[in-house]
Amino acid sequence: MIRGATRDTIAAPLAALSLLFAVFAVGSAHRWAVVIGAGLSLVSTVPYWGARRKLSGWSPLLVFLGVCAGLTALQVLPLPAAVVGLLSPAKYELVMSNAKVMQESASAFFPLSLDPPATLRELVKLISYFAFAYTCLRLRAKKGSGNKSQMAGAVVVLGSLVALTAIGHRLLSIDTLFGLYEPQYIKAPTFVAPLLNSNHFAGLMALCAPAALGLAVFHRGKKRAFFIASMLLCSGVCVLSESRGGVLALGFGLLLAAGLCFAGRNRKSDSSGREIPRKIPVPQMIVGLCVFAVLGLATGNGVLEELSKTSAEEITGQSGKVDLWRSAKPLVARYPVFGIGRGAFEQAVSQVRSSSPQFSYASLENEYLQAIVDWGLLGALLASLALLMLATLVFPKWRVSAIEAGAVSGIVSIALQNTVDFGLSLPGIAMPTLALTALVTGASLSVRKKGSVKRKYFHASTAVVAAGLLVLLALPGNRPAREETCKAPCSVASASEIWHRHPADYAAAGRTAIALYDAGDQRAIQVLNRALIANPRQWGLHVLAARWLGASSANSQAAIEYSSALQDAPLGQVGGLVKEIVSVSASPEMAAKALPRDGTRMHYIARALRGLGQMEVRLAYAHVVMANAKEDKVALGLVATIATQSKGFALAQRAARRIHQLWPSAESIHRLADVELASGNTVKSREILDTALTDTRLTGADRSRLLQMLSKLLIAGGKFEEARKPLAQALAIPSAGNEEKIRIHRQLAKIEAGLGNRNQAALERRIADELAAKRR
Repeated sequence: MIRGATRDTIAAPLAALSLLFAVFAVGSAHRWAVVIGAGLSLVSTVPYWGARRKLSGWSPLLVFLGVCAGLTALQVLPLPAAVVGLLSPAKYELVMSNAKVMQESASAFFPLSLDPPATLRELVKLISYFAFAYTCLRLRAKKGSGNKSQMAGAVVVLGSLVALTAIGHRLLSIDTLFGLYEPQYIKAPTFVAPLLNSNHFAGLMALCAPAALGLAVFHRGKKRAFFIASMLLCSGVCVLSESRGGVLALGFGLLLAAGLCFAGRNRKSDSSGREIPRKIPVPQMIVGLCVFAVLGLATGNGVLEELSKTSAEEITGQSGKVDLWRSAKPLVARYPVFGIGRGAFEQAVSQVRSSSPQFSYASLENEYLQAIVDWGLLGALLASLALLMLATLVFPKWRVSAIEAGAVSGIVSIALQNTVDFGLSLPGIAMPTLALTALVTGASLSVRKKGSVKRKYFHASTAVVAAGLLVLLALPGNRPAREETCKAPCSVASASEIWHRHPADYAAAGRTAIALYDAGDQRAIQVLNRALIANPRQWGLHVLAARWLGASSANSQAAIEYSSALQDAPLGQVGGLVKEIVSVSASPEMAAKALPRDGTRMHYIARALRGLGQMEVRLAYAHVVMANAKEDKVALGLVATIATQSKGFALAQRAARRIHQLWPSAESIHRLADVELASGNTVKSREILDTALTDTRLTGADRSRLLQMLSKLLIAGGKFEEARKPLAQALAIPSAGNEEKIRIHRQLAKIEAGLGNRNQAALERRIADELAAKRR
């Protein structure tokens, strides 16, 4: 029979291995890492199978994880269609509509989740968390004073290893993780580390640094020095990561840890009875925090710059977090009771998000809102009650010793950071957090009653079920939607099977539509419409619809679809789409009406039309934009430019006059005079400039610009001698800058060359070149 101490001796390295793998296997973000990591967590519980001693009572930590796992299991379990219709009408309608367009009978059983494979992966994660937490609680219950120090120390050492790994990659200029794995970034992070996302990396550091401070206060001698060094290491790389949320959470966590340690300075012993100093090492702690402050000031330029760039628009704009958080409201309204399914957010959000269609979002970047969306109002309420019970137990434990104070501060820090991040959804951050939580909650053991038959089979049956879920997740049919849909063209049967597994995925529906179209199946258009319902602003789907309509000679409808695609397509695709629109349009007017007439894309569209040599379409487009511009300065300016280049001078004059009427300025005067000059009306252009130059309110820069315009007009009329005078006046303006002088001397060079004064022209060019050299 294995003794309790032996069981702990076996379980401890297994739990440590599980924790190490969770972080260093790319944060266990990939499906293969989730499977292996869950297997390691389950194996760590094996030494306790059949043990006479058990945890006393229900641990709030296990209750919380059990509630979350139970809710997720309910979402992934196939239920009768009638039950799904009662619990989630929106999911029921989705499945039935998909079956209808495919002219098939809907399945009699299907799960509540919008993406069952993704929810299955989240269920496996939660089972692994439960197993890991159980092992940590059993280890925490071990007699002796050193076990909690060892648990907190393991987390701190892990954080330090991650920090050293990041620094090593930076010093060696390695852009791939461990020199093997090449990640794909939207924005490359400051450090290449196992947690690839800078915010996740900073979150782990913000979790470990306060725990290290608590350990430094608790211990003496070399251990204190080691943990102070660990705190500074984790804090330094967190600041250098330039994660705003991570750095703010770190600062709060360290201040909280210092405050809690100071508040508990008069304790005589910890919960194990170990004597500790009546006075904590306040000077050393202050020195350590001061070193951190100096380190932050010395290395924190990047994060300070990021914080200074933070604006209300960045937070609340169309690409900001607040706008993303707004997506929660319509999703909760559609799936109010049991939610969309844990892990199914990426498939669901495209149905309701109206901005930033070029990006996909795997999370709301707020774990608390995410819980409401994933599990619904009822599920989130149950999880919140369990979390509240856990929190009321955890936080007061800071009084026990400095170790608990540091651990509580680290937990609060990561909880705070996850109001703007989703790191706790990754095992690489969740499991270190669980280890510290198990340390704080504590545990005690009691002896089971002899002769109990249930316990002989309970662990085995539980292990079989968990192992079955791992095998199920490892099967190819349970890959994430993106891994299945981003493949080469496939048959109708395989495409529809993928769509059946991911019923809310627009890409799966689009792949099915393509397979049907290639097979000449009439259902293709209806399935494509389902894809557009799943993501109304996915530009590629609109292009697909436009091409099919163009192939069937429905050119006017095709132009409308191209227009929808142009609204949201990446800017690099604008030129190709404009070319396709022109090719399917029967006339320049039809093509112009199909092109977007507002926003920054107008400039790209005009540039594409010019590159295609479509001057008639450009002019027609300018007329359309003018009709819709109203008081849009950018649009009116574009009309004036296009019309002038396309020799539509009447339209250009209308646009320029409208701009001057709404926003009178030297710039609008210059534009108006330029349009009149381009149309050949030099008299009118001269009249506009002469009138404007009599205005004594003009700034030096504006007067210089108008004088240069007047000189240009005189040169166009062949009056070279007269053209010198405005430029001389411009040079005499005291506020004339270097750039202005360069332009003036170059224009004087043209005048002298026109007059045949080659030497003087060469002199003016040399002066301009010397000024340009000084600028460099």
